[in-house]
Amino acid sequence: MKANVLEVVLFKPKADVTNEVLIKTAASIDEFIKDQTGFIKRELAQTENGQWIDIVHWTDMESAHHAAEAAMSSPICLPFFSLIDESTINMSHYTIALS
Repeated sequence: MKANVLEVVLFKPKADVTNEVLIKTAASIDEFIKDQTGFIKRELAQTENGQWIDIVHWTDMESAHHAAEAAMSSPICLPFFSLIDESTINMSHYTIALS
């Protein structure tokens, strides 16, 4: 299945959150994401300065927006969101032009 949309979330965790806890908690929301219409795959990576990027590949923009909205009220996702420093979040959706 070909991805047409990338959801990109840049963030830093709260100061007291370890990488181990962040990764384990991030993995726990895969159950929610994989059940969303249009989901293809997810990747999580970190820079040397502690910034994280969470990339989700979607089949279409409508699915990406619907899943993002549903995640905000999902009890499965809230523990992960609670680890993030809200002042550092930057979320965007991109339509793939070249792959």
